[in-house]
Amino acid sequence: MRAKRHILGALMGLGFERERIGDIVLDQGCAWLFAEPEMASYIVASLESAGRVSVKCEIVEGVPELPEPEGRHVRDTVPSMRLDALVAAGFSLSRSEAARVITQGKVFLNQVQTLRTDATVQEGALISLRGSGRFRLEGIEGETRKGRWAVRLFIYGEKK
Repeated sequence: MRAKRHILGALMGLGFERERIGDIVLDQGCAWLFAEPEMASYIVASLESAGRVSVKCEIVEGVPELPEPEGRHVRDTVPSMRLDALVAAGFSLSRSEAARVITQGKVFLNQVQTLRTDATVQEGALISLRGSGRFRLEGIEGETRKGRWAVRLFIYGEKK
């Protein structure tokens, strides 16, 4: 976690706002930064260190093969496939609290900041809440007898 903070701090030192920086994934001495294409060449040319460690950057096309993450699988029900309902379920928030963090710009849907509480979430979507973690909507199991949607979530970073 400390390495992520150093990388994030170095990027912000280059003048980027937090909202424009995507996810940072660590993997065996390597870090993957998801960024907008127009930012990538500037990052490669300008980023020389993170914390007290020298770094070498390069642009990689596509999503790299990353190791299986730690986490746990959860089954839950939500009233709809809206972003606010899933954020509430995934982070154990009330729906109004989920709506508040979304409109504050703290929620990212598939590495893109999303301000719409009513955004429809598709199976496989990655949802992250700044400062709280992330989860993936692994599956939509269908509608329950009470009209709710049964979903399977994978909560990253928690022990299985």
